[in-house]
Amino acid sequence: MGISLIVSTYSKRKRQYVSQGVNKIINQRFSKYENAVSPLKGDLSIILEGKYKSPTTIKLPLDKQENFLANQIQTLDNIGVDKLRKITIYLDPIMEYYYNAIIDKAMKFGMSNDFIKYYDRHLKKFTDYYREIYNEQRAKLNGVQLGKIGEDRMEKELKSFEKVQGFKTLSNVQLQFGNKSFETDFLVFSKHGIFSIEVKNIGEHANYSIQINPDGQWLKVFDNGNKVPMQDISSQVNYHMSMTDGLFAQYIEETGNQVPEVKPIIIIANNNVVVDNLANLPIYRVSQFIHIMRNEPVIMNDTEIEQLYNWISQFQVPTKSYEVLDYTECIKQGYQVFEEISVHLNVIDELVNDLAFNTDDYFKKEIKKSIKH
Repeated sequence: MGISLIVSTYSKRKRQYVSQGVNKIINQRFSKYENAVSPLKGDLSIILEGKYKSPTTIKLPLDKQENFLANQIQTLDNIGVDKLRKITIYLDPIMEYYYNAIIDKAMKFGMSNDFIKYYDRHLKKFTDYYREIYNEQRAKLNGVQLGKIGEDRMEKELKSFEKVQGFKTLSNVQLQFGNKSFETDFLVFSKHGIFSIEVKNIGEHANYSIQINPDGQWLKVFDNGNKVPMQDISSQVNYHMSMTDGLFAQYIEETGNQVPEVKPIIIIANNNVVVDNLANLPIYRVSQFIHIMRNEPVIMNDTEIEQLYNWISQFQVPTKSYEVLDYTECIKQGYQVFEEISVHLNVIDELVNDLAFNTDDYFKKEIKKSIKH
């Protein structure tokens, strides 16, 4: 037998001996893992397939969305995604050897070496998505709250003058006639005519002004001079007017009574944003409306106001519901899987460190040799 064959046979037997010895120690240590954890109960596909990006769709009227969004944000706050454990794959050959050996055995508990290898990548995707959703829902809540604040300011103004001025108001009303339906912030029936009011609380906390060009384009104008197109509020007002006119045409046909032309009004519900109204649209602040109305000639009496108000009230229906996304359950499920995996990772770390610092130096040297070969 040649010397090289003797050496290689000896080395092979030696490596087998080392492997058997290391496995014996790993098996002894692994009993700690078996006693410390239980098989994964969570569905790993929630993470691997991104199922935490599958929110539930529900329908809510606008007046219910504030509480819904606030509760959803509170739930997301309580989840505490930032507390999820991050891991680092060991680069030291011995540590990685022990690490892989433990993971191989832990697979029966639902762990996966490949998953652990890319754990941080999955965790980053999850936390990035969580923050994206959180910020998106927070922005929506801010928008809903600002809108409600603006409408509340207008409603308070109208109520304070309603009895004195003798007008009637339909607030945040959804009207339906035939197969047509529309909603409007306020319909005011007064001796000075009928006013359709659209309230916008835009720019209250923003660093921009509003410019409305002669052609009707609405722009946000920032301090640096940049101009960005914004929602065309005029078209929304025009739609409400056309719907109201259609409903009043039916009133004229049914009763023979004449109805004055509806006057559109856009209310900017804060005093902070500067508006450059180059289109001469009927845009005012909350406090201006009463003065604008009183400056109009008297064209209706109390009986006409009462008849029209009562007639149109019969078309009032519950406010329309809109689709909103509920992310709480899918985010919760994703978090629970990560949290459960963290328990396993903590135990695995303990075992790897236990093996690395307490295994005989002889085994470590031989493992290094076997890794090289």
